[in-house]
Amino acid sequence: MRRLTGTACLLACCAFSSIAAAADPPKPSLTVVPDQSALLAGQWIGLNVWIDNPTDHPITDLRLRLNAPDFIGLGDPVKSQDGHADCRDTGPVVPFDPIPANSTLDPPRRLCLKAANWVEEQDVNVAFSLVYATTDGAKPQHGVLLVEKKLSIGLFGTDTVAGVSLRLAAYFLPGLFMLMILRVRGIGNLSGTESAAVSIVISVAVLWFVSQFLPQLKIFQDLKFLQHPKGISAELFLIVSLICAAFGLMVAGGHALVAWLRRHMKEARLIATTDEPAEALAKALRQKKTKPGSTPVMLLKRDEIRYAASLWAEADNGDTILLGWFKVRTPDNAKVHARMVKLLSGKKLRRLIALARRKNIAIEESNAVRTRVPAKGEWEPAASVIVRVPKEEVDQITQEPIADLGVTDPPIRIEA
Repeated sequence: MRRLTGTACLLACCAFSSIAAAADPPKPSLTVVPDQSALLAGQWIGLNVWIDNPTDHPITDLRLRLNAPDFIGLGDPVKSQDGHADCRDTGPVVPFDPIPANSTLDPPRRLCLKAANWVEEQDVNVAFSLVYATTDGAKPQHGVLLVEKKLSIGLFGTDTVAGVSLRLAAYFLPGLFMLMILRVRGIGNLSGTESAAVSIVISVAVLWFVSQFLPQLKIFQDLKFLQHPKGISAELFLIVSLICAAFGLMVAGGHALVAWLRRHMKEARLIATTDEPAEALAKALRQKKTKPGSTPVMLLKRDEIRYAASLWAEADNGDTILLGWFKVRTPDNAKVHARMVKLLSGKKLRRLIALARRKNIAIEESNAVRTRVPAKGEWEPAASVIVRVPKEEVDQITQEPIADLGVTDPPIRIEA
């Protein structure tokens, strides 16, 4: 008896369901399929919209409305002036043509969603509502269809590699590559926190440069991921990293070149043992160890022997070179003589020596270096106009007037 009762109830439920299904009339449907689930700042994505009308009456007055944050807009894909696709804003409502009875909008209507340049990074739900009107006999009826889609809104994309966000990596790693290369040359020895901050600034700056300027170059116009970037792809991340690495190599190479030039120029100014007195005088003036003028230089050795000279300079082995006083003869050319006098009065001794060399005017020795032994107490001429003092024997070097020296000339003078 119980089995018969259960069977009867089941048959009754099936019958009522069939009657209800038969009584429920078909309704229009809306399908919206976006090209992707991520929408980036300043970019757009395409939409395919299908409308199905299984009823026996046409549906008219179709209006599709977007319900989303203010920084997302609805539009139509168009061709821009440069031949690339773009999304033209049509406002929040897009009208559709009527759909005949028992038919479907096929091919689908192509629309697009465009994000503003400034967005809020978040996951949002956007709603597409389709308002329509139909007539069932003489009585018009109105309805609305609703479709909800989830979008990830971001600045540089949501792609990952091995579980690591490319967006996060692009904010940090390219700048870090450059700092690592620079650190090999001893440039930018920053702490961990400072390195992270500088890396982020460099990475963001290069990302902005790549997105703004590289697409304008002719050689990059065929790269779709640069013309229409959809965030940080593996290709774009690689390009940004290579640019930072190349820039780091350029800076490191420039630093090495400048260091080599400075070392080469310094070595060229050092006085060698084989240099002639005139060449040693020119190098000493280029080193600028001494202020040019009539004030002599006094060197005190550790054994208390003193030397007085017009200039001092550094030798190629680190020793100290003392130079006495020099002279040039008055040239026969009055204009050259006037020029030499002007240079001497302006303390432009390097240019004076260069002019004398160009005019083949000999630079001669005038007074040798002076020396004074504590036991004697008087200044006496040394053996040469150039004296070399080993660096370990130098105690002090000063430039000050010496009353009893007996020489008041500048390092080089013009003799009639």
